[in-house]
Amino acid sequence: MAGNADTTKSPGTVARTIAILRILATSGGETSISDIADELDLPRTTVHRLLQLLREQDMAEWNPDTRRYSAGGEFHRLSSTLVSRRPINEAARPIMREVVDGCSESCMLGVLLPSRREMTIVEQVESPHPLRFHIPLNTPLPLEWGCSGRVILANMDEKEIDAVLDASKPAPATGKKLPGKKSFKAKLGQIKKEGFDSTFGEKFPIPEVLGMAAPIFDGAGSVVGSLSLTTGCMSVLSVMRSYALPAKPRNRIATPRWMM
Repeated sequence: MAGNADTTKSPGTVARTIAILRILATSGGETSISDIADELDLPRTTVHRLLQLLREQDMAEWNPDTRRYSAGGEFHRLSSTLVSRRPINEAARPIMREVVDGCSESCMLGVLLPSRREMTIVEQVESPHPLRFHIPLNTPLPLEWGCSGRVILANMDEKEIDAVLDASKPAPATGKKLPGKKSFKAKLGQIKKEGFDSTFGEKFPIPEVLGMAAPIFDGAGSVVGSLSLTTGCMSVLSVMRSYALPAKPRNRIATPRWMM
């Protein structure tokens, strides 16, 4: 039993406290003294004492109704401060590498340029394929064209969206103009609801390139950038064929559900 654990071989107070903070941060909600004690193999009295110390510093919060603990307000504040001060490209780089390792397509990090109401690509992890797409870095790009900008725009406030659309220019790659503001804002609403967007050759004049993107938010919930993938259309067709099922009676290729 955890309550009878031999504490002579247990780690010191600092290590125990850090272990409790880690549980509070990763539990996904509230947790009990018993759960913490069992996970750390510590006496419940020890866990209770450390939690009281954390409560005094607002690092832990006690819910008298459920008799359970969660991360305190100061814990949340410190966590948000650390995240906000870490360069976004440094934080995103390992995630981008993981994405590329998983799908073998190039991944790009875009960041919002608030004062310009534009965005720029600041980091790229390239595909291992011999034929890949290199996007110029640190160049201002429009928000309304291409999925990497549109997922950012969709999560900005109404006033900023209107300012971007009022100053919109034709698509850099095709010269196409935006549809009416009402229909375009409806599209932005759908992007925000779904949490991603995909486009085909709007922002960069590269033939047969499909882009897919999702927004990035800071600790306060404000959109600050996007992560996007670029892939050749032949790659997408290859994936589609690998998922294809015959559609009777004409034996047509059925679109995979995740592509709908």
